[in-house]
Amino acid sequence: ANHLYDALFASHAQSSDPFLIAPNGTVTTYAGFIDEAARYAHALTILGVKPGDRVTVQVEKSEAALALYAACIAAGKFRYQPGVSRVNRRGRVNK
Repeated sequence: ANHLYDALFASHAQSSDPFLIAPNGTVTTYAGFIDEAARYAHALTILGVKPGDRVTVQVEKSEAALALYAACIAAGKFRYQPGVSRVNRRGRVNK
């Protein structure tokens, strides 16, 4: 069971209520957002990411970044976004 996903998203899977409203006025429903997250989770799985793996990204705050976070929760992956100060010029995370 995925208790975190169930608590955050499962009850909204069929909802047509607005979830996000972009600055340009585009509305994303809960169901649309959860569908997007499911596509990302499927892509992560196809790429070989397994439950318990860590997914590290450096992206700007956006609907896509939030969907990736939800995808990681849905697929049992751990998403970690390093602070900008922790990423060196080669795009690698400093330890």
